[in-house]
This record gives sequence, structure tokens and C-alpha cells, in this order.
Amino acid sequence: MSSLRTLIASIHYASKLVKAPPPRTSDEWARDKRIMPPSSPRPGPFNPDVNPYMCPVSWAFAQPCFDRVTFITATQMGKSVTMQNVIGHRLDEDPTPIMYVAPTAPLLKDAVVPKFDDMFAECESLMAKMNVKKSTTFVKWFAGVKLRFVWAGSPSGLSADSAGLILVDEVDRALNEESGLEGL
Repeated sequence: MSSLRTLIASIHYASKLVKAPPPRTSDEWARDKRIMPPSSPRPGPFNPDVNPYMCPVSWAFAQPCFDRVTFITATQMGKSVTMQNVIGHRLDEDPTPIMYVAPTAPLLKDAVVPKFDDMFAECESLMAKMNVKKSTTFVKWFAGVKLRFVWAGSPSGLSADSAGLILVDEVDRALNEESGLEGL
């Protein structure tokens, strides 16, 4: 009888280890797990109600029926934070290799990667999964899954890895950079 109880207890314990995360969107994940850093315009616990118009975008990323999500916003509308939440949610609860494409290398190095690093540092569950020793500035490892940051003008960077999720930020700026019209 004692071995049966031990077996049942072991199975119960193992089932908790492999329990699937609750089905939710990235904005719901961020509400539960993300703390905005002191450098943020709104430091403290993330509140998706600040930008409610981005919730449908988060919802779309959570739908398996969509293989592409395209959205256009004005500047400073919460698009980048939404993309960070999508990436954080996937790395934390449904890991897949991810590629984040920005229009320029300096933007990646000086603005994008530092904001992601802040998100990782302020999110306990992501930091617990991050392999800091293996990670570099432009490649981060979470539970054996790679997040690669690449700029749009790098053919070798764009072709270096396959990815289950690719997010391309500021497509218009990447196109203008190629034509020499960036900033016009």
C-alpha cells in the first residue's frame, strides 16, 4: 500500500511539472508577470488597460488560426511594448525560436535590446529560464530556445536561423533605410 501511495504522489508531483500554462494572451501574461522598469514612462506592474487598443493585437497573436499578424500604428502607441509582451509570453509559456527584426543595427544595439534586457531582468519567470552564460547581446537563450535580434539590412543574420515566430518592427523605416530616405 505504501508503494502505491508513493507512486500516486510521484505521478501527482510530475503532473504539476508538466502542467500546461493557462490559455491567455500576451497582454494577460504581462499583467500577471511583467514589471516595467524604473526608466519606463509608467514604472511598476504592467497594465494593458493603458493601451486598450493593443489588446486585439495581443489576441490575434494568441490565435492558432492566424499565421500572420500585421498591424500599423502611429509612433508611441505601445506597439513595441506589445511586441515585447508577445515575445516574453512565448518564451515563458510556449517556447519557440524567435527572430526580432529591426530596421537598423544601431537601433537594435542602442534601443531595442536594452529594453528587452530590462523586461527580462524585471520578469522572474523569464530570468529563471534565461541561460545568461550562453546568451550574447543579439542572441538570448531561454530554456534551450533562441531569441535572435537582427537588423533588416543583414542578409546573413536574417538567414542564420529558422524561427517559429518572426516579428518585424518598423518595416517602413527598414524600407526607407534601404532607399536612403530614412527620416524623410
